[in-house]
Amino acid sequence: MPHWIAGPRGTPRPDTPPWVVARCFVAFTAAVDVVAVVRPAAWPPLGALVTPPMTPMPGLAVDTVVTDHAAGGRAAAEHLLAAGCQHLAVVSSGARTASLEGRLDAFCKRAMQAGVPVRIWRDGPTDYATGREAALAMLAEEAIDGAFCVTDLIALGFLDAARLDRGRRVPDDLSLIGFDDIPQAAWNAYQLTTFRQPVRLLTDQVMQVIRQRAENPESPHAIFTLPASPVIRMTVRGLAAQGSASVGSLR
Repeated sequence: MPHWIAGPRGTPRPDTPPWVVARCFVAFTAAVDVVAVVRPAAWPPLGALVTPPMTPMPGLAVDTVVTDHAAGGRAAAEHLLAAGCQHLAVVSSGARTASLEGRLDAFCKRAMQAGVPVRIWRDGPTDYATGREAALAMLAEEAIDGAFCVTDLIALGFLDAARLDRGRRVPDDLSLIGFDDIPQAAWNAYQLTTFRQPVRLLTDQVMQVIRQRAENPESPHAIFTLPASPVIRMTVRGLAAQGSASVGSLR
């Protein structure tokens, strides 16, 4: 049976021996930040990492397979700019993981290029309550007309507070975009425009990398990026009309 070791935000647990890291398959999951599966010592040192970082991790000789979070953040900004939004907000948590920061930073840079100001929220856990808190605070006085929440859970909290507590009509008064395409995003109560991570493609790429590493163990380690797919629903002005067709084409 394999031995499992979990560590915080992309690092092995402090008590993980170096030989374990050298001979393991590393994969990120939604429940824990990193999981290492120890391989028998007789196996060649293989490594593959499914992780947010866009640069190789220091001290961990692995290939990296990652969603292009920055491209998703840029695309979110472009959707909101195309919808005519002039006062943007981006909502993240206090976790500041590489994936969340990658989305946030790219969104802000694209908005700055367009000369549109962005209000930034970075506080709280990565959950529904953070989205609610951000909306209650940011929409109380400010004329924000477009928001990007770096996860769907945050976006759903933001959306509920915007509609129910701040009286904003979505998408008429406020356009909103999330990220991840969790099942709740498609509920009729939300119909959230978002981005879907390519889980199946990430898995296929990881398996391909492992096979290639077994055949060429001395080849340089590399980073493989895969795009997130836009899922157009009903929370962005101008995109709502094509929502049904776009969602269907991605299933």
